[in-house]
Amino acid sequence: MKNKEFKQLILTALFAAIIFIGTYLFRIEIAPKVMVHLGNALVVVTFFILGTKSAMIAASVGFGIFDLLSGYANSVVFTVLESLIVVAVLGICYRQLHQKDTLTNVTLLAFIAGLTKIIVIFTRKYITNAFIIGNGTTFIATLIGMTNTFITSTITAIIAPILYFSMKKYIVPLMKK
Repeated sequence: MKNKEFKQLILTALFAAIIFIGTYLFRIEIAPKVMVHLGNALVVVTFFILGTKSAMIAASVGFGIFDLLSGYANSVVFTVLESLIVVAVLGICYRQLHQKDTLTNVTLLAFIAGLTKIIVIFTRKYITNAFIIGNGTTFIATLIGMTNTFITSTITAIIAPILYFSMKKYIVPLMKK
């Protein structure tokens, strides 16, 4: 394994741990099994520092371990899929922005990450509720159950740029050594 690949592997593992810790320690439970956390903002930071592939791995591992250790084992597959979709959308949008990490672009992509998460979770919950409820209240029931997703997505849009530019000046030089 080449030195550069080894550094990328170590940083991917480090960011998986950071995503886990950011979700596990920096969370606010607003109801049973409903929480607001910093994990999604850290996925955006991971994307900007490590790129699409490593961010997908780090997000999947970090959120997957969190779900397994925190009583959400039944949703691990959905969480990993959501993470992969969010990072893939970030990668596509970032290429459209000519891969420039300006404050405007990072903020825009953090907003897009939050919006993507809302759309993906809404779609999953809507389909689930349609099978369970099966009537015209499915849409409202789905929206009501997503308060934490809206709050977490807002936090992502605000916190991710701050964290990224704070961490970038320390981590990016390490990658170049």
